[in-house]
Amino acid sequence: MLMTYSQSYAVPPAAKEYQIKAVFLFNFVNFVSWPRSAFDNKSEPFSICVIGTDPFGIYLDFTTEGQTAKGGRGLKIKRLKDNVQDIRNCHILFISDSEQNNLNTILEKTRDLAILTVSDIDNFVKKGGMVKFFSRNNKIRLGINPDAIKAEGLIANANLLNLSQIIRP
Repeated sequence: MLMTYSQSYAVPPAAKEYQIKAVFLFNFVNFVSWPRSAFDNKSEPFSICVIGTDPFGIYLDFTTEGQTAKGGRGLKIKRLKDNVQDIRNCHILFISDSEQNNLNTILEKTRDLAILTVSDIDNFVKKGGMVKFFSRNNKIRLGINPDAIKAEGLIANANLLNLSQIIRP
């Protein structure tokens, strides 16, 4: 007996903007190096923080679930809402669009700390941030200020720099 069936090949939905940005945030863990002083001990988890309104929803949690950072460190996602005091415990800080009015204060609080600052706020890098997400030809791109990254004791991998638009304010 010959059995027949119909196969339906659905086109997968396009990845949502913040799904892609969540993957970028996770990958920064492997393409940026932090000084030992950024961690209290060898087992301290790597903290990816979001300050302000969280545009990622579940995407950031799903992207990092079950993953580890280089060196075998665990990963921890923290949502700070608007609590600038908790910034000190972050390794990557995504500054939400909702924090535009507080941007200068937030960037001042991260100064002299080994925290990679990331946002999609207009002119973010020109205002002192390190990595900006922007869209070109319907693709998420990166604008990076390597001088700002280096000034905080971080080292951006050459592959990351090659994929990015270098911006020096």
